[in-house]
Amino acid sequence: MCIPQSQECDGVKHCFDGIDEIGCATGVFAVQGISESRKITTKWLKNKWSNSSGWQENTHRGIIAWYLATERNDTDMEEKLMVKQLEVETLASLLRNDTTPLTVNQLSMFINALTVSCRDPRNLDGFDLVKILKQQTQFSSLTNHPTSYLALCNAGESLPINATTELSKILNSKSEYPFLLGSPLS
Repeated sequence: MCIPQSQECDGVKHCFDGIDEIGCATGVFAVQGISESRKITTKWLKNKWSNSSGWQENTHRGIIAWYLATERNDTDMEEKLMVKQLEVETLASLLRNDTTPLTVNQLSMFINALTVSCRDPRNLDGFDLVKILKQQTQFSSLTNHPTSYLALCNAGESLPINATTELSKILNSKSEYPFLLGSPLS
C-alpha cells in the first residue's frame, strides 16, 4: 500500500490508482460490529420463524427486520415463503376488518412490510392499502398520524396538506411522548 493504514478507507483517494479506497465498507457497513450484529439478528429471526406460521401476528414486523438485517435474495424459497405469509396475513386481516377492525398503526405496518419486500401495497389482490390508510388517517386520532405518514411516504403517497403542521405540533409538544401517550398537545 502507498499510504499509512490510518488513511485507508477514509473516503479520500490518496493513491494514484485509488487502491486505498477499494473494498472499503461504506455507510452503515463502516460501523464497527455491524456485520456481526446483522449475522446475530438474522440467526435470531430465522430461529423465531416457522414454515407454517411465519412469525405469527408479528410477521409484518419480522419481514421489516429481516430486510433490514439481510441482503435481498429473490431466488431463496424460504424468503419467498416469508413474503407470501405476509401477504396472506395482510389479506386475512383485511377480510376480518368487519369483525376486528384494523387500526391505522396495523395497516401502516402492513404497508411498510409490503413496501420493504418489494410488493405493491396499492394492489394486494385488489386491495389498495394506501388508499384505505389515507382515508382512515383522516378519521384517526392525531397520536396515530406519524406512523401513518411514514407508511404513506414509504409507499410514495403524498401527505395531507396539514401533515407538516400536525407533525410540528407533536415534535414541539412539551410532553415527552405525545404520540405514544395521547397527551394533549401544547
